Amino acid sequence: MKSSVKGKLAVGLIRLFSSLPLPLVRAFGRSIGRLLWLTNSEGRHVTETNLRHCFPDMPEAERTQLAKRSLIASSLTAAEIAAIWLRPPEKVMPLIKQVNGLEHFEAAKARGKGIIFISPHVGNWEIVGLHNSTIGKATILYAPTKLTELQEIIDTARAGLGATLVPTTTQGVRTMLKALRNNEIVNILPDQIPPDGSGTFADFYGIPALTMTLVSNLAIKTDAVILCSYSRRLPSGNDYEICVTEVDSGMYEKDEATAALALNKTMENCINSCVEQYQWNYKRFRRRPPGAASLYE
Repeated sequence: MKSSVKGKLAVGLIRLFSSLPLPLVRAFGRSIGRLLWLTNSEGRHVTETNLRHCFPDMPEAERTQLAKRSLIASSLTAAEIAAIWLRPPEKVMPLIKQVNGLEHFEAAKARGKGIIFISPHVGNWEIVGLHNSTIGKATILYAPTKLTELQEIIDTARAGLGATLVPTTTQGVRTMLKALRNNEIVNILPDQIPPDGSGTFADFYGIPALTMTLVSNLAIKTDAVILCSYSRRLPSGNDYEICVTEVDSGMYEKDEATAALALNKTMENCINSCVEQYQWNYKRFRRRPPGAASLYE
């Protein structure tokens, strides 16, 4: 199937989801997650593989149930994100019922320096980006999709509250540096596999993962403050709380290995507060150290 056809199908689904009530979209997302579990899909395989390696001491039956809940949660979030991309921000922001830790942002802002928010794929990360755009002038780093029709919708959604979007390119890095030197906000999803030459292997739940060095390098060059900002779905299943936390101090070290390990420790602390809401169906360990066997075969 050509990318243009895939793109048109994706846009069609997004338009359909955006026209439906969110409870119906969420029910559809949960149903897809259950179907992916029952059919032994690749998503189930990746989820179970990641959890088996990251939580080896967890009883197998407990880990299996966690994997099932996680796959359903990931499918729910994917459907929900598709549904909110075309909704105006004023209809999306009420999904955020509370914000915890905003005092960390206020303290960082008082320093008069730029602020880097790292936002791992926990809960609904698109809502986190929208929230961060409401508290200051924000620049958001993104990895462009191969589906050009879809990219336009994503860009419009993420810029809905005035954020500037920059791709993972040299020019994008320059734009982020400029924003931080102007004491603005930069938002980065830190748990994606970085491009060649811009990462180092560091343990993530005890497993070597190719980890970006960009965040720490930006902070060192601009004296910016790094904070973690992520969302947690509330027990209602419909709403969110935003959590802002400080990061492991090692992220400010010039040694890239130390900084990368601190980044992963920071993300672990966030994920551990709502493990099943993390995107465990992503092949986080796809890139392996030289000579190491694949985890996903």
